[in-house]
Amino acid sequence: MPNIGNNKVLRLLKNQLGRDFVVGDIHGNFHLLDIFYKEVNFDESRDRILCVGDVIDRGPDSALALDYVKKHWFFLVRGNHEEMLIGTQNRDYGMYEMWMKNGGEWADDVSDELLQQMAEFYQTLPYIIEVQTDLGNVGIVHADMPAFLPWGQTLEAI
Repeated sequence: MPNIGNNKVLRLLKNQLGRDFVVGDIHGNFHLLDIFYKEVNFDESRDRILCVGDVIDRGPDSALALDYVKKHWFFLVRGNHEEMLIGTQNRDYGMYEMWMKNGGEWADDVSDELLQQMAEFYQTLPYIIEVQTDLGNVGIVHADMPAFLPWGQTLEAI
């Protein structure tokens, strides 16, 4: 399924073959996502997952995140928890402490190489996914959008 866009906005063409599912913050609970896949008869050859970010931290499966999010049918925007991992890897002042207070403790039990791979991947993520549907385009973002800014201007600003 072709994608168009830049590294800040990912535009997905309408899924002509299957279904699109939007999922919220997974926070390291990929075992629950596995249950979801079974309940909806998710078809990896036709369906897509559109995730609003925060796939890591707090849950037991954070170290497995790359195994899930690199799949060709999984689309993810960058959330604040991905930003904290990136900031920690970039040695941003105070970021490690903030990350640990917000669920990043799992990172102390995995290799530095894995954390670097995750940070490098998360840096490539868009801030917005815009997907075509029969009813028009739908925007996927992580958090609040400014109510005063129309969607087109938001896309231009990002």
